[in-house]
Amino acid sequence: MADLDVRAIAFPRLDESHVGYLSSLGSRRTLHDGEMVFKAGEPNVKFFVVTAGAVEIREESSGAPRHVALHEPHHFGGDVRYRVHFDEDGMVTGRCVLIATGAEYRTLEVPGRAGYEGAGLYYAATAPEAQMCCGSDVIVVGGGNSAGQAAMYLSEQSPRVLLVIRDRDLRKSMSSYLVERIRNAGNIEVLTESEMTCFTGNGKLESCTITNRRTGEQRTVMTPAVFTFIGAVPCTAWLPKEIDTDSKGFLKTGPLVADSPYWTARRPPMLLETSRPGVFAAGHVRVGSTKRVSSAVGEGAMAVMFVHAHLTAG
Repeated sequence: MADLDVRAIAFPRLDESHVGYLSSLGSRRTLHDGEMVFKAGEPNVKFFVVTAGAVEIREESSGAPRHVALHEPHHFGGDVRYRVHFDEDGMVTGRCVLIATGAEYRTLEVPGRAGYEGAGLYYAATAPEAQMCCGSDVIVVGGGNSAGQAAMYLSEQSPRVLLVIRDRDLRKSMSSYLVERIRNAGNIEVLTESEMTCFTGNGKLESCTITNRRTGEQRTVMTPAVFTFIGAVPCTAWLPKEIDTDSKGFLKTGPLVADSPYWTARRPPMLLETSRPGVFAAGHVRVGSTKRVSSAVGEGAMAVMFVHAHLTAG
């Protein structure tokens, strides 16, 4: 697959038909060498299209001017409020930023784990995964609500579900209603103070070892599937402090940032807007999001509408 041209995506060109249409709506302006078009942050900066020559974009906040990009014929621009730096391909600028960097699921520290990813070791308990292990004993690892919900769902299709947690009491990290449902389920066994210590199989998971952390007692379980729900780490370490996060690093949006010292707009933040006006977040990276692909896609579509509303409002 060809490498993406980040600059071409960040600074697209209009085709002849677009330029012709916009020419009928606006007016032409001739600039001389060295003349400034606008400064970032100036109010009421108008949309412009380069029809001849070139316009250089410079970054001057650090002192000496630094070249960012060159707008040639059919490039367009306007006010630039945000800059995103890339490790290998410089920087792009824009009036809005949509953060959809997701989160990385925490993995079990078990030797050979990587060989069973997708071949018995899963991070979601949906219909496709449940169907693959229907009729077999399965293991769910984790003590939070996601693990509890997965255990209840899998118990409807598997003869036995083992729920493995490191703590002594399931109530420490799981909602009471889920704890009661699990205790009342006849085919869910909770293994407290325990952890996974070994996976075995030939190309796919066939069995695993569970070890009691207090006594050292080991138990081998024949199973084709282990479902892991031990949390996720959001990919937000690269963001500046002005983008508010919760204690785990997930991005706060909407009402959660209305009182943030970094919120500078006179209007309230939109539902998927972060603590900086014009910076939006969607998907797994956001506080309170449903950690499912379908939900992330839906949030992405919703965020595009918010971006449009922000840009239209100026």
